[in-house]
Amino acid sequence: MHDANDNVLDRTSAQLVEARVIAVARSHDLSARESQILVKLASGIDPKAIGHDLGCAYSTVRTHLRRIARKLGCGGTREILIRLLSEIQ
Repeated sequence: MHDANDNVLDRTSAQLVEARVIAVARSHDLSARESQILVKLASGIDPKAIGHDLGCAYSTVRTHLRRIARKLGCGGTREILIRLLSEIQ
């Protein structure tokens, strides 16, 4: 059973991760949209759902992910997540 304190901790943890992801995005000169996508990806949202959430096509999300990968020096989405995890710890 979850209580109000668990929800506060969940929100606090999510906000901390988001802040760290945004810091990584800034350090790699990601655009605002690329940063939004990176935050959603780090939150566990799959690319198709990211497109739906942001009101853009899946192909647009894929294009942003390729640009993010290039800026982070990664080969794809999995490598982006691995790199992100190593940088936010």
